[in-house]
Amino acid sequence: MIELQCLTVENFGPFQEQQSIDFGGQKGVYVVHGNNGHGKTSLLNACRWAFTGKTKNRRDQLINRAVVASSGQGPVVMRVSVAFTVDGIAYEVRRGLTREPGGQIKETLTLDEDGHVLGTSESKGRLQEILPAEIQQFFFFDGELMGQFESLLEEKSLAANELKDSIETVLGIPVLRDAGVTLSGLSSETTKALAKKGGADVKNKQIYQALKNLRKQEAALRATIKGSGESIKGSSSEISKLEKQMAESESTRALLTDRDKEIGKQGELVTGAETALNGLQENAATAWKALLNNRIADQIKDIKKRDAEISKSLEQKRHDGLVEKMKDEIAKTGICPICEEKHPKAKFGGNMSTNSDTEALSLELVGLQRQAATFQGLGTDSAQAQLHAAIQTDYDARNALEASKSKLRDIREKLKGVNEKDVGEIAKAYSNHATIRDTAVETKIKAEVSLDEVKTSIKTLEGKITDSGEGVSRLNKKVALLGELSNFFDTASDRYREDQKGRVEDAATNLFVSISQQDQYEKLRITENYGLEILHQDGKVEDMRSAGFEHIVAVSLIGALQETSPVKGPVVMDSPFGRLDREHGDRVIRMLPNLASQVLLLVQDRETTPEDIESALNAEDLVAQRRLRQVSAHETLIEPIKAGS
Repeated sequence: MIELQCLTVENFGPFQEQQSIDFGGQKGVYVVHGNNGHGKTSLLNACRWAFTGKTKNRRDQLINRAVVASSGQGPVVMRVSVAFTVDGIAYEVRRGLTREPGGQIKETLTLDEDGHVLGTSESKGRLQEILPAEIQQFFFFDGELMGQFESLLEEKSLAANELKDSIETVLGIPVLRDAGVTLSGLSSETTKALAKKGGADVKNKQIYQALKNLRKQEAALRATIKGSGESIKGSSSEISKLEKQMAESESTRALLTDRDKEIGKQGELVTGAETALNGLQENAATAWKALLNNRIADQIKDIKKRDAEISKSLEQKRHDGLVEKMKDEIAKTGICPICEEKHPKAKFGGNMSTNSDTEALSLELVGLQRQAATFQGLGTDSAQAQLHAAIQTDYDARNALEASKSKLRDIREKLKGVNEKDVGEIAKAYSNHATIRDTAVETKIKAEVSLDEVKTSIKTLEGKITDSGEGVSRLNKKVALLGELSNFFDTASDRYREDQKGRVEDAATNLFVSISQQDQYEKLRITENYGLEILHQDGKVEDMRSAGFEHIVAVSLIGALQETSPVKGPVVMDSPFGRLDREHGDRVIRMLPNLASQVLLLVQDRETTPEDIESALNAEDLVAQRRLRQVSAHETLIEPIKAGS
């Protein structure tokens, strides 16, 4: 049982000088209120860094910037110390960073154990025993871990597979598995000795040789499983770091993408502008036609007008000529050529006109039509339209090209000082680690299946060994015993795992039901990969889960792991109420004393207020409340909360 006594920070994050939170070993809930950017997450990181030496920030980012800026040529020292007890034995871990004027960082670590100061190497080993780095996330967690736990609601989610090993570690299951591995190794060595034993009969020797080969396969498969597990853990850790860097560089990557698109687009725009210019130049060669268009249009209009006048006169003259011709015919014959009736000859005749006027008009009309055809053949109307279109096309193309150039200049201005190679390397590294992790997961699963098959074959062969001499008999019995013990621990680890899952399931259900207070929900069920399912009273799985309920499930699982884990200690929670409504948030607060013996709650006033905390918790469960007051962008003070404030 780990119990906190005091947390002290100096020049860590926004905390300048020495500032402390005194727990005094008291059981209960300690609450720190602060707005975003005031240092809540820094307090969480201080606890995490003190115990494990790990944090989500780079080491140089942990040191207070204002102190670095004002240090001049002197070094800057940042320290975090945590006084705590483990089963009554007093400890104090002191971890520090010294930043030299040149920017070099030097880290120091000491652990005081019951009055004895341990060296760096010994301190690391002892801290790993007290709170293994693999399980610290279940003691110091923020909204990001809550999100990971919420994804456990999906049984096949990647997060579920990644957290599976960590959960089993906190439950102590790997200890039993390691015992099985050790015994399997001893059995393999004994089998080798038997294979070399001269007194063994031929049949046993064949079995020993087969066992020897199977043991090699078993050892290789176990090594593969272990190596794959380490690869998964390592690549997952790197992916987590890279995801944060990718998030930080997301806007930069978007700008780089926009830049590349604009460069590609600009090539097309340049070609378009050149084509438009060529078209304008071609149309400019006949631009004189466009200039004559109005004059020629007027000429054609006049020609058409004269054409209409001549056509009308010509039609009238032809009509008059026809009438005169008819009169002349009647005058000569006395018979009408149309109705063939007789008329007096004296009545008609004598006024026959010449064709000279008609011919003159006809010739003029033909001349006008030739002029009109000539003018129209010049194409001044289409030349003008084509010239206008070419001018507009050239204008639009040049405007689009200039707009693209302007946009590209703006993007390049924003990218000034950006190391483009670094951004690309981050994305490349993320992809590589994701591939490594996926391959390792697949390899591990296949190796586990093959290991089960090999273990079955070994057990079958061991049952076929017969005694053949006293020395061989002893070794046979030893092989059999080691094999049985190895199988026992393998089986025990599986049964213990199932037993622990059941305990975690029951504890998580109790917490979930107490928080949710929904009669229709009966329990939480933990699946093979620690995926979480909400069961109704009728046994059906809830498939419509709100973000708030997933949040409650995650808190319930964390509390259950605390209750069932062999390692027990304080819980430090950063902003755990992000997606909970007021009612469920209050229920989570009331549940906190059951979550762990000591809880340090880091919250915003938007999530809950000091008055809400006092109202939700009994006086004996609430140790103290503090507020983070921001003095400047790089300085925050930890202050007591006065009554009514």
